[in-house]
Amino acid sequence: MTDERTLRTAAAAQACGADWAILTAADSVYYAAQVDTVIETGMSAFAGGPLTAIVGRDGTVGVVATNIDEAGARASSADHVTIYQGLNLHDRTLVESRFRRAMHEALSALGVGGTVAVQAATLPWTVAEMLRERGADLVEIDAELTRQRMTKTALEIERLRWCAHLTDLGQAAALRGSRAGRTELEVWTEIRYAIEAEEGTRVPIAGDYVSGIDRTAAVGGFPTDRVIEAGDPILCDLAPRSHGYWGDSCNAIVVGEPPAGYDRLYRATEAAVHAAVEHLRPGMTMGELDTLLRDAVSDQGATNIIHNGHGIGTGLPAGARPDPRADRALSRHPDRANPHGVDLSAGGRLRGPLVEGESQRQGKGSRRGDEEAGLGGRGEGAHVGPDGAAAHERQHRLDEQAR
Repeated sequence: MTDERTLRTAAAAQACGADWAILTAADSVYYAAQVDTVIETGMSAFAGGPLTAIVGRDGTVGVVATNIDEAGARASSADHVTIYQGLNLHDRTLVESRFRRAMHEALSALGVGGTVAVQAATLPWTVAEMLRERGADLVEIDAELTRQRMTKTALEIERLRWCAHLTDLGQAAALRGSRAGRTELEVWTEIRYAIEAEEGTRVPIAGDYVSGIDRTAAVGGFPTDRVIEAGDPILCDLAPRSHGYWGDSCNAIVVGEPPAGYDRLYRATEAAVHAAVEHLRPGMTMGELDTLLRDAVSDQGATNIIHNGHGIGTGLPAGARPDPRADRALSRHPDRANPHGVDLSAGGRLRGPLVEGESQRQGKGSRRGDEEAGLGGRGEGAHVGPDGAAAHERQHRLDEQAR
């Protein structure tokens, strides 16, 4: 039985008036063919071109991969797999020429021709020339494929829930480890270990862990050797990738007593999160969602300086972002996953995924004891003392004021 994501890819090609789709971005290849590759270091030095999926209007799938990715390619949903020698000490030919030969073989075996929908940003020039030599007309599939991918299948929602679980563990480690006298890198190491120990393997993780007013006011960044101090606000934004899908969850932490003005930012951010949970419904446009969130922030006397979140899936970000000019309506339950966040200067940022139609957040978990207070289902931030203990009484008072 053909995977629903493959059929949606075929539908995207058909909507573009194409007979075939050729996908060359790693997130799209995973979506269409369920074959993965290493992404943290970019395209392998032993590859002559990108991992490639070829999808016909009838759902036929071909994959072109190096011998490094052979196991994944053969375990994928592909009907036809073409492997070339990327890492081979005895083959002294250019690896780019081996990729071209493999692409030619795959195109011929599948009978690719007519109109071919391609990803404009990632299609290699050599493949475009190869297709033109076959008499193919090229059209862009990017926008239509994005539209198809925005609606999640039941399997995708389960994958996203697992990613949310991983972010829960990472945020709990951040809350335990964020103490005065430690460096950002020390805490980040514990965050990463918590996620990877649960996954049982290396996990790509995007996001931020920054401390102090200046670093959090810059919205985000990689952890450094900066030493955390008492009173520091901290942003911990975690986006782990598991089995081709990304999670995304952000928490705001304060070590000890918050700096002046921080409580106002926190309350404004939490008000926007609550507004989204309460009002997000099928039929709401992305522009209406953006206005709702910005109004909730401004009502608290604050200003949102960047976007109000984004979609997640095999890409990060994936799909549309809430924007005052956007007129795209949210789809009906249960298929749309819309993670959103509100981003403010000076560390006021909370984020977690929302599954539209379920009226609850998927991605922060429930309160789970002294060391994990603040990881509530609405994405609360946490105030922690210099010794790492959560200040429950103060947090409860802030929550009540925000309500």
